[in-house]
Amino acid sequence: MLLFIKKIFASSFLKTLILIFLLKGVVVFAVFFGFPDLGIDGLKIPHGGDSRGYYSFSRYLINGNLGGGSLPIGYPLVIIPVIKIFPNVDAVQLDFYFSLFHSLVAFTIAAGLLYKFIEIIFKKEFYAKTAAWLFVFFPYFFYFLSGFFLKSIPYAIDFQQSRTLQLLWLQSGSDYLSTAIIFGIFLAILFWNRFGNNHLFWFGLGVGLIVVMRPQNSVLLILGLILILLARKWHWFFWFLMGIIPFVGIQLLINFLTESQFFSFGYDASTNDNIASLEEHGAVIFSPWNTFKIISYLDRYEVLWLGVFILLFLSLLFLIGLYWIYNKNRIVFVLCGLILPVYIYSLTWFEPVYRNPRYFFPIIPLVFVIIFSCYNYFLEFYAKQK
Repeated sequence: MLLFIKKIFASSFLKTLILIFLLKGVVVFAVFFGFPDLGIDGLKIPHGGDSRGYYSFSRYLINGNLGGGSLPIGYPLVIIPVIKIFPNVDAVQLDFYFSLFHSLVAFTIAAGLLYKFIEIIFKKEFYAKTAAWLFVFFPYFFYFLSGFFLKSIPYAIDFQQSRTLQLLWLQSGSDYLSTAIIFGIFLAILFWNRFGNNHLFWFGLGVGLIVVMRPQNSVLLILGLILILLARKWHWFFWFLMGIIPFVGIQLLINFLTESQFFSFGYDASTNDNIASLEEHGAVIFSPWNTFKIISYLDRYEVLWLGVFILLFLSLLFLIGLYWIYNKNRIVFVLCGLILPVYIYSLTWFEPVYRNPRYFFPIIPLVFVIIFSCYNYFLEFYAKQK
């Protein structure tokens, strides 16, 4: 047993994961005692997204009642077994238990997958550790910086508290497990040249699951097409499709039974208070014109030119990072050059996206790839100047 423990701590990866898990435990403990103050009242964690809607929808499915409308089924598929095992659990208790699970277990798994993703691409343990620890500490950067820069904005405290909870993964909802699965999918893609038919099936199953957990992830369906085109194995399309069908097929069936349309969710002002509030203020929830709302936000808070400069600067860094990675790893180049911008652009169609950092969780590994690629480019450029 002692030898086994020594082997664990001899592994930098496992040691980092254990430290992250323990630190997350301390963080969660501190949050419940008011450091920082995130608006938690006893065991009642302010819920984000649609966790209560998912709870009600899960109860409808358990009772065989499809008259309550449709929601993405991915998260209910996770919580239904818990409700079946503990039939008396209520929404508040379920929020609490899943918030702890997400913040401690799902977050640690995601950090480990991020670590391996970066380590395999760059072959540098230092980069992997840096990415993992920045992932851990970023919520605190956000908390203190938002408190400083947004203190004059109405509802700034509510925004600061709720978004920090999102970044700590100390909430229930579909974002967190789906993000961990996406990190795993990105890691699996690095081994695409070893894939066989069965791998494409399981890959499709994973992609189908994240789509029915978060419909915003539908853009990631093109990952299967990318692999097929790179490998030029056209029969893979069949296996990828077979993997997608189970989860997506169930979702389409439930949509049709509840909404009389395959591609329509009961996700509107009648079932969601947040959407009702936004529509009362004239917002269009889903529109390509929402992409340009970032300009109105920057203008409203009188930082238009600074914001435009930052966006242009980030675009330049994005291009530099892509340039460096181009000859190093073609699948990573495709992920960063295609998936990253397409995913961000598709998100901007959704009106609440600019106020919710959780929507951007899935692209965190790709952002780190761009950051480290830029860093390598400037290191190499500096070395050439000597």
